[in-house]
Amino acid sequence: MLCSPGFVASQLDKTRINNHIIRTEDIMNQKLTLSLDADIVDFAHSYSKKSGKPVSKIVENYFRELKVYANPGIPREVAELRGILKGANIPNRKELRRIFHEDHLD
Repeated sequence: MLCSPGFVASQLDKTRINNHIIRTEDIMNQKLTLSLDADIVDFAHSYSKKSGKPVSKIVENYFRELKVYANPGIPREVAELRGILKGANIPNRKELRRIFHEDHLD
């Protein structure tokens, strides 16, 4: 079954369209065959098992990062800031106001 160019696949593994079940991974992904040294393949499988992510997702994420750094429109210094606050405990607006007023009213 072909999908229109405007079709946006859901985050679900399966999508029901006109009583046909389509795997979104079949629509969105393409295969890539890599030739790697045996020790790299072993490492990839062990890393995959430890991280709980499939090797294909790890490779995809690596190339996504590489794409950001290789983009000539973004200065290297700015690209290096990507993800710097990931997991940081950043206060919301209300908390920031409370902190600001406490610091400046004392």
